[in-house]
This record gives sequence, C-alpha cells and structure tokens, in this order.
Amino acid sequence: MNKCSCQSCTSSDVPYEVGSGSPAQAPSLRSQEVEVPKIDWSGVSARLGPSSRPLIDAKAKETRDAMAQKMIDAWPAPDLINHPPHYASTAVEVIDAIEAWFADAAPLSAIRRAHVVRYVSRAHKKGNALSDLKKAKWYLDREIAALEEVNTKDGKQA
Repeated sequence: MNKCSCQSCTSSDVPYEVGSGSPAQAPSLRSQEVEVPKIDWSGVSARLGPSSRPLIDAKAKETRDAMAQKMIDAWPAPDLINHPPHYASTAVEVIDAIEAWFADAAPLSAIRRAHVVRYVSRAHKKGNALSDLKKAKWYLDREIAALEEVNTKDGKQA
C-alpha cells in the first residue's frame, strides 16, 4: 500500500491501490452520495419476466420521450426577429456594423450599401450562397450606377 498525496484527501496516510488512479478509501469520495432519479413504474406489471419486458420497454420509452420533450420545450427558441442566428453568429451583429458604417451616407446610398453588406455577410449561413451573392451584386451594381450618374451630373470622371 502507498500513501495518497492528492489535494482532496485530508490525510496523506489514506491507503490506495497502485494503478487505481484514485484512493480506494479517500474520505472525500466516501462521503459523496449519488442520487439516482426515480422512475414511476406504476401501471407496469410487477411480475418481472419475459412477458413483462415489452411493458417495461414501453414505459421506459414513454418516460424518455417525455423527458426529451421537456428539454426541447425548455430550450429557448431563436429570436428570429431581433437577433436571427444567420446575423448574430459573430461578435458584431451585421445591423450594428451597417449602422456604424453608413450613418453619414445619403439615405438611398446607405440602403443599397447596407443590402450589399447584409447579403454578403449571410451568404454562407442560409444555404444558398450563390443567390445571396447575386443579390448583393445586384445592389452593388445599382449603387455604382447611382454614383456614376451623380458624377456625370457634377462633371466628375468615374
């Protein structure tokens, strides 16, 4: 027998078996009790045997399914209005970046540029990247055409 020198033991004189990985008689482990959840088996045949097995299996499945449904019901649903998952998956939400970047831009220009950012940022998250990138290009082409028109009116070269 060796002496235990782990942090959880109150005494270094607690014997343990070499290779067991933990003291066999450590006071901190001996005092812990594990609570096993109780399952209500009422209605299940008290006679245990091959003919009772389907009843027990059915009750176990019913209990498991009920517990799974409770877990699903308790899980918060994603907020598809305020924080959609395809926009809120990074440290900065797309709307926050758009508002910061285009706060001083002309309204229509800001809208077109915001759409470009929005479609590019979510392209790989919603399932059809090509469609989102084409939509972003559509808005970008409209913004470029609008800027070229303004520059032409003002006599500037593009």
